Amino acid sequence: MAFTALKTWVTGEIVTAAMLNEQLRDNGNMYIQKDGSVAFTADQPMGGFSLTGLAAGAASGESARYDELHAISIDATPVRALTTIYQNSTKIRVVRASFSALNTGVEGFFTLNPLSDAATPPTVEVGKSTFVHATVNTHWGTIVFLVMPSHYYEIVSVQGNCGVPAKQYWVEWDLH
Repeated sequence: MAFTALKTWVTGEIVTAAMLNEQLRDNGNMYIQKDGSVAFTADQPMGGFSLTGLAAGAASGESARYDELHAISIDATPVRALTTIYQNSTKIRVVRASFSALNTGVEGFFTLNPLSDAATPPTVEVGKSTFVHATVNTHWGTIVFLVMPSHYYEIVSVQGNCGVPAKQYWVEWDLH
């Protein structure tokens, strides 16, 4: 049903049930309802204001509060190394690691292979990136992957005409 423009009542006007039904009942499904019975059907601009009193999201597709996002654990300086096996905690972990290697040949490359598995040593390849450089130079490679709760993980490397990749940084986030 289409929205009926709101009426401005005048002094002395007799208001009938039909008039009230049109203005209140029939237009009621066009307004946000306190009980949640009317869903949003378009974007809701907030005019620079915040939503407050938001419950914590409990399922996919639900909103996340600032405190939930702010509570993500970040470890920007973990002591991590290639070919070392680590075990994840009870959260999903995001791992981002960057390495560099000196190209000592005409065309150098190195490959980063993150492995993760419920068993140790991990054997399931969860990503693979090869970094190629055509001249003698230092080149970088970055890999990002997820580790499931309680799984083991490691990054192994394959070199070709370059030195052993050296860790530049390794950052991990535990999702809450």
